Amino acid sequence: MYDVHKMKEQRTAKVSSLDSPTITGKAVPASDTPVLPDLESAQPLLAAVRRWISEGRLDLPVASQLVKHAERLYEATDTTLDSLLAIVESEPAVAACIVRVANSRAAEGQAKVTNLRTAVERLGLDKTRNAIQLIAQRSTPPPESAQHHLRRLWTNTLFTAVAAREIARWLGHSNPDNVYMAALFANVGEAILVRAFAEQDPEDITVFYSSDVVVAAVREEHASIGRALLASWHFPGEAVELAGTHEGPINRELVAIITAASEAALDYGYTYLDVFPNRHRLHRALTYLGLSKTQLDGLPGEIGEELNRALTFTG
Repeated sequence: MYDVHKMKEQRTAKVSSLDSPTITGKAVPASDTPVLPDLESAQPLLAAVRRWISEGRLDLPVASQLVKHAERLYEATDTTLDSLLAIVESEPAVAACIVRVANSRAAEGQAKVTNLRTAVERLGLDKTRNAIQLIAQRSTPPPESAQHHLRRLWTNTLFTAVAAREIARWLGHSNPDNVYMAALFANVGEAILVRAFAEQDPEDITVFYSSDVVVAAVREEHASIGRALLASWHFPGEAVELAGTHEGPINRELVAIITAASEAALDYGYTYLDVFPNRHRLHRALTYLGLSKTQLDGLPGEIGEELNRALTFTG
């Protein structure tokens, strides 16, 4: 789908070091605008991904041990909406499906749901449980080269979503659950592109360590891919607009909240691909929100219990 050989020729000498990158927490270099490699060889695949979105053929890779949890749901006799919500909030693939189904009824006169609790309540216990089990049955693992990066990406995503909801509570936001859903899908385009690139050359387990083109394509294109994907899934307009904005101008409260939460995740060590803490963006976000770095440094302790519950589903 993309020119594998051409992209391999463009790889740099860093291929000589293929160990999994360590969690460093180091800040990015002073320059926020690195020179990007030529993305010409990635264009065919990027065009195909956009076509698959328009045709409704793309779903998120499952990030967790969903099959195991689906089996427990099948056997359980005491399942509640809250226990289902815990799975939905911790598994973006399930959350996307639940929102898509819940909002498909918007054409019948119902408003679009703006958070995952409302989506689960709209579907009810049986339909939500059936959706979880169906996704588990249909899920297939991504190529080996993508699995490590997707695990790190989803860990970062869960920290960001939980942190964003807590920051929203600090600020007295009217509905922190809306902020959680927006943050959970802020980098959804990255997951789609990581899997797409990995599937084109599944034998090359080093592709994300050795290809500047692949990493740059994910970085540069994930925002537009994410917005297109969420729009096709009937997500509310605000969530669509916020996809990828945690890397753009900090010009509204929700962008600042998600940016601060994302930077807190990176600073805590939840890095992935070539995404590392950016102290300049963090400073701008905190200034916009009227928060201090000291306040943010206390965030992991405040969300630790909630985050650990969410991470149990990523297994």
